[in-house]
Amino acid sequence: MFKYCVWYLLNDTHIINNRIIHNSKILKTSSFPGHITIKHTLDRKQAENIFEEYSKKEKPFFLRFGKLTCSITKIGNTTFHSIEQPLKVCGMYIPNPHISMAYRINKEPFTIDEVEKINTSTFNIIYSDFTLCLAKCFSEDPSEWKIIKKN
Repeated sequence: MFKYCVWYLLNDTHIINNRIIHNSKILKTSSFPGHITIKHTLDRKQAENIFEEYSKKEKPFFLRFGKLTCSITKIGNTTFHSIEQPLKVCGMYIPNPHISMAYRINKEPFTIDEVEKINTSTFNIIYSDFTLCLAKCFSEDPSEWKIIKKN
């Protein structure tokens, strides 16, 4: 689906991961590791190059910014819905920085009622909360995405 991706992967103990697990239960969707996408839908060489580039950069930090949004991405015949918490990034430019709180594939978009069930209480993400990683995201099921490299 998203081929290879470069992410800032949140530590297992970060509060966002607990919220993603909770959201997957109440919305009956797949769970996935909390992450901030740097780039997605890359071939392996592109992903390795971007991973190396970001390995040399100082880590940014992120602040929760604004209200939850819903996003729709179409890749081929697959429709990918997400509920996203926008972020303000401090220290570098990342296009459309956000944390996804829930995913739904090839089904109806999330409703307003579903979005309102998501816990949006304040959080920050500092440099010690995450690791740069390269993820293999070919499956349409986010629970099957695999981390193949970390820094």
